[in-house]
Amino acid sequence: MKRLIIYRAMIGLVLGASVMAGAWEQSEDRIEGEARSIDSESGMLTLSDGKQLSVALDTRVRRDGNIVSLSDIKEGDQVQAIFSPSVARLFGHRDAPQDRVKQVVATSRTKGCGPVGVYGDAT
Repeated sequence: MKRLIIYRAMIGLVLGASVMAGAWEQSEDRIEGEARSIDSESGMLTLSDGKQLSVALDTRVRRDGNIVSLSDIKEGDQVQAIFSPSVARLFGHRDAPQDRVKQVVATSRTKGCGPVGVYGDAT
């Protein structure tokens, strides 16, 4: 009887862990706003609302549909950052920082075409 209980508990733990791993893999978060400052040396992008995004060198960055580097984003550009949330965010701590920015999509003010989708296309 004890073995049966232990066996069921182990199965429950394995299933629970695999569900969490799947949720983490599929989950992504999005932040949108206007670029206030860009520090391409440190990889820090600050939005007008004060949110700061740490952008790695290998993060995909687009501006007006073109592949660019972080230094090509200008103050005033509309920015959309897609990232994988940290474990803390998955457990409901919305103030926890993101783990890794996966993609940054920016639209210049002079472009004048509404929001841009994740892959650089107009939405």
